[in-house]
Amino acid sequence: MQRYVCLSSIVIALILATPSFAAPASTRIGDAATRDRNPRHKGAIELQNHVPLGGLHGAADQVLRFYIVTSEDASDLSISLSGGSGETALYVREGDMPTLDAWDCRSVGEGTERACALETKPGTLYQIMIVGISAFADVTLVADHEVAPGQPLANAVTTAGLRGRAGEELRFYVDVPYRAENLQFTMSGGHGDVDMYVRATRQPTKFTWDCRPFEEGNEERCTVETPEKARYHVLLSGFSDFGDVNLVVTWEGGECGPDDESQLSVEMLGTGQVSENNYSAWIRIIGDIDADFEITVCREPRYGHIGFSYDPIDMGPGYDQYFTYFYHHLGPRHTDEDYFTVHIRGNGLEAYKRFDLTLANPIVPNPVQPACADIHIDRDEDGIPDCAEQPGRTFYGMPLYDWGARPDRPDIFIEVDYMEKHVLRDYYGNVMEDADGNPLQDHGTEPLRESLDIVTKLFAERGYAVHFDIGDLYDQSPGIDPADHDLGAGQAVPFEEYVHLARWTDYFNGREIPVPGMREDFMPQYFENNPERQRIFYYLLVANSQGGSSRGSSGQAPDTFDYWFYLSMGGPGWRMDDDTPENRNMLINAHASTIFHELGHVLGFSHAGDPEASFYDNYKPNYLSSMNYLYQLQGVPRNYEDISLREMVLDRYQMDRGNAGYRACRNELQARRPDNYRWGNLIKGLFGDPTEFHITYSDGDQKPIDEVDLVEAAVMEGLDLNCDGEVSETPGTMDVNYSSSYEVLEDHDDWGNLYLYYHYLNYQNGKFVINPGNRVRWARKPSDVTDGADLSKLKHAPSEGIEEWVPPREVFEAIHERQNRRLAKQR
Repeated sequence: MQRYVCLSSIVIALILATPSFAAPASTRIGDAATRDRNPRHKGAIELQNHVPLGGLHGAADQVLRFYIVTSEDASDLSISLSGGSGETALYVREGDMPTLDAWDCRSVGEGTERACALETKPGTLYQIMIVGISAFADVTLVADHEVAPGQPLANAVTTAGLRGRAGEELRFYVDVPYRAENLQFTMSGGHGDVDMYVRATRQPTKFTWDCRPFEEGNEERCTVETPEKARYHVLLSGFSDFGDVNLVVTWEGGECGPDDESQLSVEMLGTGQVSENNYSAWIRIIGDIDADFEITVCREPRYGHIGFSYDPIDMGPGYDQYFTYFYHHLGPRHTDEDYFTVHIRGNGLEAYKRFDLTLANPIVPNPVQPACADIHIDRDEDGIPDCAEQPGRTFYGMPLYDWGARPDRPDIFIEVDYMEKHVLRDYYGNVMEDADGNPLQDHGTEPLRESLDIVTKLFAERGYAVHFDIGDLYDQSPGIDPADHDLGAGQAVPFEEYVHLARWTDYFNGREIPVPGMREDFMPQYFENNPERQRIFYYLLVANSQGGSSRGSSGQAPDTFDYWFYLSMGGPGWRMDDDTPENRNMLINAHASTIFHELGHVLGFSHAGDPEASFYDNYKPNYLSSMNYLYQLQGVPRNYEDISLREMVLDRYQMDRGNAGYRACRNELQARRPDNYRWGNLIKGLFGDPTEFHITYSDGDQKPIDEVDLVEAAVMEGLDLNCDGEVSETPGTMDVNYSSSYEVLEDHDDWGNLYLYYHYLNYQNGKFVINPGNRVRWARKPSDVTDGADLSKLKHAPSEGIEEWVPPREVFEAIHERQNRRLAKQR
């Protein structure tokens, strides 16, 4: 419904607001008031920027006085008179009131049309005098000065969450290119009432605009079918308080075409027949060329977008450029024809070429039901459209709102499959028994609820909502119960002795052992059978053990940008159980920390934080993260009442360096901590109270450690890194993280650099993607999708996975000693 305003009320308001121009606000030429040099003349009327003051009148020789104070971001002040009858003169002066002899600008002539333009100083008083050359009436005065253009807009990029008070103004601008078509400014959503004003070249006001829908509420749109190449300004003015409003500008084409092959000839190698939602072909420059050419899509297709295999898009001699058309239109389309235009340039030559596409692919229903038009808006960048995180809506049939998703925080959904508790066997296949002949139970494949609660809480403290789905394990009843981590699909899977990323055959102690693969065996059968989940769920399998040389490793992820991983903490090395309070602590802490660790890999972290780092950049004392092997299963140092962060770092560093063969470090730690020097036995360590076992990612706030110019006293308040019993203040050289090289060891801001896989999978070029294609699926690290890397060779072969640590024998011996079980002699 359009909002109407009673014009009579405006007229009444203007009459009431129009000053009575009797003394002292008006005088005659020659009166003493014309010689008043005080700033802001007494009785002068204040003008508001862009607000006309009409109905002005006066007799011959009568003077009317006004003033305006420019804002702190003002520029280009103009003062103008218009309309009415009679003859006037206009005088303007900075600071002092102008006189007939002293002014910065004077405008005279026949009639009443007058104008003054001044180079404007911000926050400055300008005074104005109107003189009646003859009697005048119904004249309008307005002062205009430009203010800062506000926030820039970009094509098809939504500015969300706009809010303000009644009367408050928000300003934006966008530079619209040559040959743009169908320019649209769209405001939507939120609450309250805000009005949109759009104007080309100059900023709009509530009185001067090219478009003003003036609708009730916040659903407003301005359309310019054939816009000029210009800067367009947008003003949002609060009619009442408003909030959570979205603003987006879109246009088609721009700086593109028509076809011009006068310098280069270009063709598409393909039929242009789109039978599925993705269509791929090649672009070729015809003829002999001896230079590289850059290709730009200067007019995107209407119903999809064009993606190239790498960026920047360069085509060299003898090569065709491969591209993919990604169809992203939802619901019925108006035509089965689409096209895009490319601009090719290089070596002083260029060409524009349009390529036509025929759409024979089926109509795609909206994955959000009931359907929403703003599916392309994902403000929290978790890969879920904001409108799918509303009550009563589903996303690919999944009621994500009912499962806990909200549009104002990133949501991370994780399906957890597991292998049930079982009889513990050694690596030779023999049942392990206690001293009384009772079979031992292996709990390492079935996580306790407390472990998932810990991970959920850790992310919630940083503004992320993690939603696990482990099925009916905890509530032991059918149906959905998000409070019990039950979203209906997590399940127990059949026990397998070993698991790996991909299938292989292990040979151990004369046994030939087929090792099932996550890709070939587990995921197709237990995760990918619900294809809708591949648009939002991460997948975790809590399995038994890895085979081969990786026996005993706690888990693995395929790379530092993905959606699946597994844990492997069953078997005779870990011997997990909850038969004592301490062993239950170990079970909770080990699972929580390792889930957190492996999830960190697929969110973009290496063992050194930086996803580009190598495995050998591990063990940095100043990298306070559960990704760091120093701290993953020993607890991340922090300050407690009974132990400081510095002491915890030193304990963990000296223990690990001692395990690596530096006997002096083991001796030094044992001397300081005679009861707490072994693996699993450190203060606040693996067997401790889960509420005090610290798990986190790093904030990146620790100082670097220079291994070439190392001063122990300067490292984290002083650390005895070489274990000589002293904290040296003398510079020296030391391989602190035993990487066989000397480097500067940097901390890494993990929490500030999480990469959510589904944000990149589901959204490309600001649009929701129906069929994501291979660019994201092939990526193996965040830079592959953020920096436009060449992915042509990635993931064609199975990933070897993140290289993980296998604890040495003495580590497991220390664990077994702490577990305090009496075992039967093994055969």
